[in-house]
Parts: sequence; structure tokens; C-alpha cells
Amino acid sequence: MILKFYSFFKKKLIFQCAFIILKLLLIIFASITSNGYGELKPAGVPIFNYSSDYGLGFGAICALYDISDNETPYKRAYKLKLLFTTNGKQKHYFNYDEPRIFNTKIRFNTTLQYKYIPYENYFGIGNESTFNENYTNQGSADFVTERYYSYKLFHPTIDVNFLFPIIDKFYYLAGIQFLYSNISTYQKSLLSIDNSSGIGITRMSGLKSGLILDTRDNEPAPTEGTFSEISAIFSESFFGSSYDVIRFVASTRNYLLIHKNLVYAFRVLFKTDFGSAPFYEFSQDGGYIPISGIGGEETLRGFSQNRFIDRTHLVVNNEFRYDIVTILLDEHRFDSTLILF
Repeated sequence: MILKFYSFFKKKLIFQCAFIILKLLLIIFASITSNGYGELKPAGVPIFNYSSDYGLGFGAICALYDISDNETPYKRAYKLKLLFTTNGKQKHYFNYDEPRIFNTKIRFNTTLQYKYIPYENYFGIGNESTFNENYTNQGSADFVTERYYSYKLFHPTIDVNFLFPIIDKFYYLAGIQFLYSNISTYQKSLLSIDNSSGIGITRMSGLKSGLILDTRDNEPAPTEGTFSEISAIFSESFFGSSYDVIRFVASTRNYLLIHKNLVYAFRVLFKTDFGSAPFYEFSQDGGYIPISGIGGEETLRGFSQNRFIDRTHLVVNNEFRYDIVTILLDEHRFDSTLILF
């Protein structure tokens, strides 16, 4: 009986994902065929980076931009990112973005993401969480296991957003989000000891709603303007979610051009989770734009990824961005930027 129920649940989950993906493909196909393929311009850059959490990273970001009709920032865009690391992490996504779908003023954006991390960080929940390197050091008398602060994570995600214009640069956000989570622990690890909610196979799915103000002069590399949002994600069992959770996000990103090559960037982000949120939800801070928890290159450089996770986060970032070298090659611009934070 249990095996039959599990088999039925698994098939239902597969059909749900397939149905969502099929609807997305139909929307994209209908939009393309109704408007034509236009003038496609390819772009791409290799990825080489290093993180003490995940090791040496390598991959590529590829994109196709339809720049026909002189529309700003483009008529539509197809983006693909592939990232692998020497520590086994894989993070890949496909993104489709159309600022004026079906020749309307509505912006449609969808992302399909695959994330697999064999050694994701878990240091406990809250500001009181501690890190003791002796627990992972075999030469120490306090040694427990090399994977004391690790767990295995598999997270495919489907994210769909619609931006409806209210007035110039001001939008209403509506969308859906689906996350499949498969998390397993290592023997004697901190997560296995805490036995936090969210271990095993779970789902987070629901609706997204909010307000967005976007006055940035250049979306990929802004030098002036602001991007601010107030949003909420409602994950409920009615939508197939394993947990009833409401994530509230309020954030603002501001950019000020001090000199032609020097930009000051300032961000304030607040998020809180209401309801029976699993522990991995505490490491998600984004609304319209996904952001990982506190720690790592996205929020708190110099600290391990997800060093601090909790139901409520307040993040304040300041940094200066200086373009050291700009190279124009065959109508492509390459910038080398120094970031002081």
C-alpha cells in the first residue's frame, strides 16, 4: 500500500512539473511565432571562479538577444548558464525574458534551474550558530566527521513572473514558483543531529505577488537608478506545497554614478518567513530576484555560504565599483571591474 501511494505521488509530481514546463514552452512558442524570430545576436562569456566553499568553478554563460525593432533593452532574450565546480557543485539554468509579450506592455520572465550541491553548508539556525574547525579536523581530539557542517542538496526549480505596468517604471508582480527538494544528511553531521524540518523529499510551491520600482539605466550593469520591491510568496498545501509558508521581502538597490568609471552601490534587504518553514527556506532571501542566504559572494563576502540562516534577515551592503579596463571588440564591450566593499 505504501509503495503504491509513493508511486502515485511520484507520478503526480512528474506530471505537475511536465505540465508547468509544457505551458511555459507553449507561451514562449506562441509569442515567438506571432512576432517572428527577429534579429538574433549571440553573446557569451566563460566562467572561472574560486570559492572556499565549492572549490574551483568553471562553465559558461550564453545568450541570444533579439534586438529587432530597436526595443529596449531587447525584444526577447534566451539565456543559458552552466556551472560546475571541483567540489561537485552543479548550478545550471535556462532563462527566457520578453519585456513586451504578445506586443503588450506586460513583461514575461521564466527560469528553469537545476542545482545539485553534494556538500552544502549548514552551521545551525540563528545568530548564535557557531563554527568549530576542530569538529572537521582529523588531527583534533574534538574531531567528529569531515562532513559535520555539510549535507547533500538537490533543488530543481521552476520560476515564472509577469510584470504588469502601473505607471512608468512601476510594476505589479504576479507569478508562480515550484521547488522540488531532496536533502540527505551525512552521518554525525550537525543537520542530522538537529533533525531540522526539510530533510528528505519535500516541495515548496505557490503564488508570488508584489510591487516593483525599476529606474535602472542599464539592467546588467547599472550605474544610476534604483530597483526596489515589496513582495510575498504564498506557499500552501493547496498548491502542492509540503509546508504552509509566507515569505515577505522588502528590498532596495540603489546606484549612484560618482565618476564616469566609479559607481556607488547600496542595498538594504529585509525578509521574514511566516508559518512552518523548512530550514532550507531560511537560506532564501529573494522575491523577484533569487538571492541566497547571508554569507558568500551575494550577501556577505568573507563568510562561508549560508553562514547565517534564520526566519528573519536584515542585510545592508555598500560597495564601490570601478571599471579598470574597457575593451571594445567587434561591437562587444568587455569590462574589468574592481569592487571595494
